[in-house]
Amino acid sequence: MSFRLEKTYVDVVTDDGSVAVFYLSRAAGRGLRWPYHAMEWYPADGPVQAHHARDAQSELLPDGHLRYRFKVGGSAVTVDAEPLESGLPRWPDSRSTISGRIAPFEWSVVSPRTRVRCLKDGAPWIDGHGYIDHVRLYRTPRRLGIRTMRWGRIHLAAGTVVFNELELEDGRSLATLTRWPDGVTDPAPKLHEDGTVLTISGAGADWKLMPDRVLHRGTIPDRRRFSRGVDRLVTRLVAGPMHETRLLSRIVDPEGIAGGWALHETVHFGREG
Repeated sequence: MSFRLEKTYVDVVTDDGSVAVFYLSRAAGRGLRWPYHAMEWYPADGPVQAHHARDAQSELLPDGHLRYRFKVGGSAVTVDAEPLESGLPRWPDSRSTISGRIAPFEWSVVSPRTRVRCLKDGAPWIDGHGYIDHVRLYRTPRRLGIRTMRWGRIHLAAGTVVFNELELEDGRSLATLTRWPDGVTDPAPKLHEDGTVLTISGAGADWKLMPDRVLHRGTIPDRRRFSRGVDRLVTRLVAGPMHETRLLSRIVDPEGIAGGWALHETVHFGREG
């Protein structure tokens, strides 16, 4: 089956730990096209909100500056994401393979650190630091040959760290970690879990992430996040079973003092367990 999916992902964390996630995606296969635009809002205090975005219009400039307008409910929302740091080329590169073939996807960081301002009906709503990446898939997720993906970004006082680790069905793994603003990349970072603490080691440094709260745990096409039945159906058909745990964590220094925020997740492809 001929298949292609493109998705731009944007997230933002405010000073108080509120999180917004935006998805701008479109898939095509067998002559069918499926655009999907959505927003998830995880306030520090208050219920989680997931919205299907209507009348979506977006503009992604070459420098990574994103302008995004859409409607949720009866409100007009405008997102302006101004990059503070530049991204990195696609990953895996042309030499990486999955199941003996060139990797059937491309993942690139558009902007590891961006200032995001969001207006609702013209009034200030969300303001914080965020992240933008872009994914292209040339096979459906169920045919990518991936068993588990762990991904995240760490916002430091003077930079950002982005990591990605894939466990493949054939037993191999692919990983990468890049630290900004110096752009140092480590092709073999180590991720270690000790109880609830996740330690990321790479580029000559260690970062300990202490969970602050669980943003989502469960199947990806669930009713809370995919309100429309057609979106849940298409996602299940294309992606197959997937289970996600998304966390907001505090960065803990060697003295145990919590600093900035880290947003990270683990996705299991296929039925969990």
